[in-house]
Amino acid sequence: MNNPRRSAAVILHRDTGRGLEVYLVKRSAKLRHWGGQWAFPGGVVEPEDAQVPLAGGGGLQGADPALIACASRELREEVGVCVTADASRFRWAVRLITPHFSTARYETTFFLVETSEEPRVVDAELTQGVWRLPKEALDDWRLGRVQIVPPVLDILDLLGTHGVEETCRRLRSEPPEFELSTRSIRLAPGYEVVPVESPPLPVEIPVNVFLVGWGRFVLVDPAPRQLREREQIFSAVDRRRARGDELLAIVLTHHHPDHVGALEEAVSRYKAPVWAHAITGNLLGRKLDRALSDGAEIDLGLAPDGQEGWRLKVLFTPGHAEGHIALLDERHSSLIAGDLVSTLVSMYVGSPGGNLREYFASLERVRALSIVNLYPSHGAPSRDPGKLVDDTLEHRRARVEEVLGLLASEPQETRNLALRIYPGGLDKLRPLFVRSTRAALERLVEDGRAERCGVDSFRLSGASAP
Repeated sequence: MNNPRRSAAVILHRDTGRGLEVYLVKRSAKLRHWGGQWAFPGGVVEPEDAQVPLAGGGGLQGADPALIACASRELREEVGVCVTADASRFRWAVRLITPHFSTARYETTFFLVETSEEPRVVDAELTQGVWRLPKEALDDWRLGRVQIVPPVLDILDLLGTHGVEETCRRLRSEPPEFELSTRSIRLAPGYEVVPVESPPLPVEIPVNVFLVGWGRFVLVDPAPRQLREREQIFSAVDRRRARGDELLAIVLTHHHPDHVGALEEAVSRYKAPVWAHAITGNLLGRKLDRALSDGAEIDLGLAPDGQEGWRLKVLFTPGHAEGHIALLDERHSSLIAGDLVSTLVSMYVGSPGGNLREYFASLERVRALSIVNLYPSHGAPSRDPGKLVDDTLEHRRARVEEVLGLLASEPQETRNLALRIYPGGLDKLRPLFVRSTRAALERLVEDGRAERCGVDSFRLSGASAP
């Protein structure tokens, strides 16, 4: 499991004639995580922070002295504001833990610090700093002028509506662990995600449930089987509907059980139509309200910037599953990719059900698109979709060659080959590994480099045998 690193962030604020202002900094576009996005000053706790003496009391609720020392150091190093490690200057706001869908996880404690100083960006990892009214920052985000780190969005939203006292109360009303809360994550205007545990996958590989749209939205892949996780996605939908938004439909990228666990309950709860590819409907054994063929469009109506004509274009992308689709948002150069690729794990393609020839073709199709943001079903968003697709193609093709290297002129059972390729941890996921190996073998048969010689055994083809 990827354990979170402890970190601290500081919400610098001041009261002016315009109202409550907060200080935001823009992260360098070169940074791997949240590059080019606006955030609060902050960083990870260093070992020496634990040695800094704390003034002003024994500490704050939810924070130890090392966190306050870290916050003080980051203010000085990033924006030139000198606040000693004095507990009386730091007001604990909330502690939040990055969900499991990210490979970079942090346990971040946010502090409020009121100041009359004028900050200035002095850290090379930051490119700008500015005082903003929360509402102004949120309006710029909605209009696509800026990108803001998701937890900062929620804090700005509360500060702009309720002020400091009520913001702190509301932030602390839910547990810091995302998985135990009712929170969702706003990745971009009109893109909301709830990563949830969805068996048979382990908790470390959550499934992303998306709400896409502004006044009108679709629910993509209602995944969870368990009650708590279901309530989390239903809370997100209910919040949208409570403010007058319309749930247009439930859209399925494909039929795999980790993506449809809450489907029937969601249909019953919201009386929403179900849209998917016709093959997916057949595999689920249910009648679809709309069969989504390649090139079909989903009309979301009003975009976050107030313009009409926001649409999602359906791309038929089989390979991982027979009826797999992705959703292309040409207006925002974005793709809801389903299980085509992942930023968290190596994507599974297994037989029966999967086909590597089709999978490679689907990846090549996506690679040719001019997309900037890719939202996978497993893992955090990718801001470099081309590299992600290239890496996926390279890895999967290398695995096919690895399987070829294990074949001989004598027949070998698929299961035995899988044991050699995946020597550890097979018990829980053994069927997936066997099916993945079989898909590679069938690809080799299609290429003429192997031949099937039994129900589930293979050998080198005559042309490749020694």
